[in-house]
Amino acid sequence: MALLKDDGSLDIKWINSLPIDEFTKVYATLTQEQEDEYCSKLPINESHCSEYAVIVDYSFEDEIARGTMVDAVDFLNKQREKYGLKR
Repeated sequence: MALLKDDGSLDIKWINSLPIDEFTKVYATLTQEQEDEYCSKLPINESHCSEYAVIVDYSFEDEIARGTMVDAVDFLNKQREKYGLKR
């Protein structure tokens, strides 16, 4: 298994080239440090890594008020109304 390069870092290119079944088996063997290294080297839009909770001291409503978040259901309903689409 070519999990590590000669310098001891993960061989991300090799891991990503594996078929999904093999990738899953290899990924399951990674230590937490290796998983963190793997996730840190992926492009921002890749989704191989697990989600994790981010603790914040503000509410959903605060985010909406700041304009940094939208309520998807409200947004879609407004778009349907705007374009005359019925639910």
